[in-house]
Amino acid sequence: MSTTFSQPSDMNEICYHIEGFLNCSYFHNATQLAEKLKNNPDLREPLKVVVGSQQRDEWGDRLVPNASSHSTSPFIYEGCKESDYKLIGGYTAFVKLARQRHGLDVQHTENDEKGCAGGVCKLNGN
Repeated sequence: MSTTFSQPSDMNEICYHIEGFLNCSYFHNATQLAEKLKNNPDLREPLKVVVGSQQRDEWGDRLVPNASSHSTSPFIYEGCKESDYKLIGGYTAFVKLARQRHGLDVQHTENDEKGCAGGVCKLNGN
């Protein structure tokens, strides 16, 4: 299944929201990628990144907009207003978006930490 990311409708500002649990390496990779995007001198639009984190055992209580089909950390979505939030997915989807939309050359890393494999950190028991 191939996903193509469209340009955001409001070209004045791009907003990405990254939510995850603190000990997830993919959450940290996603926040580092967001910083790379923010510091990209070729970026034409202002970029805002909002990061939220919780302990893994509290993660199940977290509500993420339009994320019924996504159950791993991190959750990454875009939109500057809550009514415009659109789920991007996890770290792997964010890497793909950074490549397609922003032309950033990103190397996707695979981590073999407990509960993390193949681009995702699994939630308790998932």
